[in-house]
Amino acid sequence: MSEENDARKFSLSLPATVFDALAREAEEVRRDAQDHMRWLLIEHALKTDFIPPEEKKMLSLYRDISNRVADMAVEIDETEGFSPDITLRAIQACQKDPNWLADYRLYVGGNEFAEKNARKWSLNQNIGYRVRQALKAGLETSPDGKKRVSKVPGRELIKSFTRLRKLD
Repeated sequence: MSEENDARKFSLSLPATVFDALAREAEEVRRDAQDHMRWLLIEHALKTDFIPPEEKKMLSLYRDISNRVADMAVEIDETEGFSPDITLRAIQACQKDPNWLADYRLYVGGNEFAEKNARKWSLNQNIGYRVRQALKAGLETSPDGKKRVSKVPGRELIKSFTRLRKLD
């Protein structure tokens, strides 16, 4: 089960000082405030006995795999510089780590190159989101406002990616 499966949405009111503190913390860990609060709630729930062990494992993998790619994207940005294909470059760098690749295979249920795999699709979407958040990047768009998507040739974990742009 991924974080996206069977999701529940709700509104939450917080005292302004608490919200502001969490927003500042979110900034430090390169997340937006809402995503950070969601993250904290999931972290708390994972520490309880109310989630079955196998679901805990999969939730943890989903988050860890995504975060490792986001961290790699930040490292690439800092050492080699930003480029619109940084998500692809970060995934390719992570693939070289046998532990990351084993976790990816475990989460997607086997063949990391399989197509039409809902778990893989959800995970790859989350990876893209986490990379954008970590880099404070936006989506590159064409003059008519459409996202610029690049196809990835050959045998890669992802078949396409949305090109990113650095936000000022």
